[in-house]
Amino acid sequence: MKTISDMTLLQKRDYLEQSVGAALLWSQPIEQGLKAVLTYVFKNPAEVDHADPYKWLANKRTLGRLVGEFKKKVRLPEHFEEIFNQFVEDRNILVHGFFEHYDLYKSQDYENAIKMIYRLRHNGDVIHNVLRAILKDPMSALKFG
Repeated sequence: MKTISDMTLLQKRDYLEQSVGAALLWSQPIEQGLKAVLTYVFKNPAEVDHADPYKWLANKRTLGRLVGEFKKKVRLPEHFEEIFNQFVEDRNILVHGFFEHYDLYKSQDYENAIKMIYRLRHNGDVIHNVLRAILKDPMSALKFG
């Protein structure tokens, strides 16, 4: 299999176009899992009912609050916060500012965009697994006291 650097510009373009669509689909279970886990993180059910995972992911202030609440109430793997923050940053670039970050007339920007998609998927897999573990056994994941 060719590395990204070995691809022609047209191959990079085609690969990126396929990857962008797939990345948008990969992020959906994260957003759904996030909404589900919010029910365990917040004590006030009304706060959960109005929680919109898209707003959490788009707003750094509320995202910081979410991560802070997670850290207080849920046992998280080491480096989870870094992985989560990078996922959110990459997801927001993909959804809201892709062309501000990547000039698709430049081969190197195609490579960088493809690498970002790889990172998004990897970090998304880690987050998805953590959220699934929390939902599978919330009593074990939650901190008490």
